[in-house]
Parts: sequence; C-alpha cells; structure tokens
Amino acid sequence: MDQTDKLPPHDPKAEGFLLACVVHRPSILDTLEPELFYMTTSRTILEAMERFRIERRPSVDVPEQFEHDLFLALPGVVFEQLSHALNDLPSASGWNYWLGIVADHAQARKLIQMEVDLKSAAAQLATGDRSVIQGVTKSLNDISNLGSSNTVEISNMRSLDEISSSRLEDAWEHGNVLRGIPTGFCKLNNFTNGLLPTKFYVVAGRPGKGKSALIAQIAHHAAASDYPVLFVSLEMNGDEIYDRLVSIVSHVNLRKFQDQTATEEDFRNVAAARAALRSIRLQITHSALRLGDILAVSEKAIRDGAKLIVLDYIQKVAM
Repeated sequence: MDQTDKLPPHDPKAEGFLLACVVHRPSILDTLEPELFYMTTSRTILEAMERFRIERRPSVDVPEQFEHDLFLALPGVVFEQLSHALNDLPSASGWNYWLGIVADHAQARKLIQMEVDLKSAAAQLATGDRSVIQGVTKSLNDISNLGSSNTVEISNMRSLDEISSSRLEDAWEHGNVLRGIPTGFCKLNNFTNGLLPTKFYVVAGRPGKGKSALIAQIAHHAAASDYPVLFVSLEMNGDEIYDRLVSIVSHVNLRKFQDQTATEEDFRNVAAARAALRSIRLQITHSALRLGDILAVSEKAIRDGAKLIVLDYIQKVAM
C-alpha cells in the first residue's frame, strides 16, 4: 500500500489553487479557516494572508504586490508551493470549485474523527441519556457548515483595473490565437475564443436539431487536439457514443453496414476513423446519473488532468 493511502483525506493541489485564488480575490478569506487545510504549508500561507489583511496592507488589493509580500514573509519552501499554484491556476473565478474540494476533504477528516465520539454517544443513548443527541447533531452541523461559501465579493477599481490590464495585455500579445480549447467550428471559436477554463457552456435548441451530435463533435475535436476530455452521457451508452464518433470522423452512415450497402471505401474510412479514435484522450461514462455521482466522477477526472467535461444532457440529471 502506498504511504499516502494511510494519510487522512486531503488534496494538496486543490489547497494550493484555493490559496492562489485568494491572492487575486482577497475577499475569499472571509470563507476560509485553518481547519479546512490539511497541509501545514497551506495553513502557514493562510496565516500570513490573514495577518496582512489585519494589518490593512495596501498590497492585499494588488495581486502582484500581495504575492511579493508573501514571498518576503514566507519560508522559501512554503512560498514555492504557492508560486507553483499561481503559475498553474486556470482562473481565480473558479475559487468556489476548489473550495468545494478542500471542504469535502476537511469534512471527511472531521467525520473520521467523530467515529470514537459516535460510539460513546451510542453507548450513552442505550442507557436512556438522550442529551448526547444534541451534541452529535451540533457536531454534524458544524461539519456540514465547514467551508460554506457565504461571502459577498466586492471589488474595488484598483483590483478590477489590474485584471482588465492583464486581459488586454494577453489579447495584444496573442492576437487571434485561441485562449481556450478549440471546438472544431471556426465561427464558434471566434465567438467564444475557444472553451475557456472554469466556464459553463450550454448548448440549447429544439428537439431533434442535432445538439448531441454537435457536442460529440466538440468533445472529439478537443480530445483529438490533445485536451483530455470526459464525456458524461445520460442518454446513450458508451458503445452508442463510440459508433456516433466513428460515423462523424469517417463521414460514413453506419446503417450502411446493417443494410449491407457499405462500399470498400466506406470500410477503409471506418477503419481509419477507428484507428484515429483509439489514440485520442477521451473518456466516456454513462453510469453517473445523479448530480452527486456526476460531480464525483468529474472531480476525479479533473484531478487526473481533464480539461473539458461534456454532459449530455442536463435535463436528465437526477438530484
């Protein structure tokens, strides 16, 4: 067994990204508390951030200066963790996502700690002492509220100007180069600048107008462009999705095989499509039907490197 399997639940990457988000959005600090974090280095970074805010340092509202002050205040090894997270952070707007992961692990650690208390409470309850129920209920409520996001973000003009300046510089530097994941459709790429990190896109339209085919093509193009993709289907199973992708890539209607009207060229095109599909970074699941299952499989895929999650289709998600 790997040594890390013996450690309490935690996610160092999510902790680092959440703290990196704080550098860009200090108001997130209102939601954070030390017990959310498992890593000692994460707690040290949070403590320094809280201290700077209490001291009302002007640098807290300017990401570059905030980062510089943290560089001066933190031990080198500790700051290195934050620096890596800042370099890899897709967008600070996704802070709620990282908070959710960190909070889930913190709640799991708390529940593990409660195991002994629950056994003791059960023994007391068996003797007729119902007062223990209140204590257990309070503990569970505290765990449930750990990491609850109830902060209202307020941005001043200086912080908004910093973000705007960064966007303009990036646009000038890269010009028409896509910032996000290519969709395979030029007009859609031009409109969205590619599928951007942390963004939520909905493909809507009347029934039977090809929405599933469109998102299947987008998922295929992204994966073929070397972006790891997870396709969550609530309508078709993996075999059906694979056949649809074969048809899309080969430009062959697979019904021609059932009708025995496929030509030699059709056979060659389908064989080439299957060979191409075997090498792309696309995973498919049709067993995640409830929201909790979808979130769990998506979070695992993201931890494994997924850059795009495709859900077909949202109306069928069960709570």
